[in-house]
Amino acid sequence: MDAVKNMVGGGSSDLDDTIGALQGGLTSISPTAAVSNIDGWQQKLSGLGLTDVASDLGELKGLLTSGNLDGKKIGAVLTRLGEKTSASASQAPAADMPKLQQLGSMLSGAGKTLG
Repeated sequence: MDAVKNMVGGGSSDLDDTIGALQGGLTSISPTAAVSNIDGWQQKLSGLGLTDVASDLGELKGLLTSGNLDGKKIGAVLTRLGEKTSASASQAPAADMPKLQQLGSMLSGAGKTLG
């Protein structure tokens, strides 16, 4: 999966930023910051052909901007994103594997707390 290698290559600061935002917990991230982060990843992943993950991010963005937050639906998308992120870690450069595994775990954990 060369797309995963390209996604992370040069994107370590994006990973660090996303992990840092999630470390404070979901409620510590403003909706504006969350949508901005989602937009960045969605654009990057779509450009690399990872449309499945980009689609999930689009769904998450829609749920966050709908005006009616549904914890179960948001949790399901976060869990799915976490699983896909963790699965992609094995295809990433060795230096980025731990960050992707950490991000995947954080997304899955956040999703399960909402589901």
